[in-house]
Amino acid sequence: MRIPLLFSVPLLLTLAAIAPAQFVRPPPIIIRPPTPVIVHPPIIPHGSQQGGQGGQGGGDATILIWIAGSVAGLALLGVAIALVYRWRKHAAPRAIVRIKTVPPGEAPVWVRQMWVGLELPLIAGQVQADHQGALGVLSRRPVQPPASYAVDAKTAFTILESASPEAAEWWRQNAPDIAKPGFQLVFPADVCERLDDLGSASRGESPLN
Repeated sequence: MRIPLLFSVPLLLTLAAIAPAQFVRPPPIIIRPPTPVIVHPPIIPHGSQQGGQGGQGGGDATILIWIAGSVAGLALLGVAIALVYRWRKHAAPRAIVRIKTVPPGEAPVWVRQMWVGLELPLIAGQVQADHQGALGVLSRRPVQPPASYAVDAKTAFTILESASPEAAEWWRQNAPDIAKPGFQLVFPADVCERLDDLGSASRGESPLN
């Protein structure tokens, strides 16, 4: 009798790890490139050098000025490209879902019920449900959720606040870090209703189909 019991414990743990629930994804760790160092050329007083030495010093200063200007120009170009990318990312159309049934999860039932009927914009760039890994909202245990949609957590809590301040307060008291920038709430696709046609457009289908 002991041998089947020993095999059943890992099986139950495996099933629990893949059970459908509402999950959270922490913000990714972004390694930023080092800040470019701008070299300022030394200021050479006029008349301090004479003859060939003065000409050589002036040439070195000109080279340093060109190097500093090039570095500064590349830095400004990088900043401009980053700003344009960020603007285009946020300006792109967002897919929207309406929560149609109570999402399963670790929060109390009355808190999860408050999501029903709310319309939530998905994170930028997501138009289809995915199977990315996530964490339990309270236990923070790694899980593999079913096909799901991700919503910016801070945006979701702002919408939840307008519908139920009590439910939003529960999240602030029990999982305050999830409201920080970068965190995402993950809702299983089977509790969501799509309110847009971006998914069919991404597959090359007509919105009228």
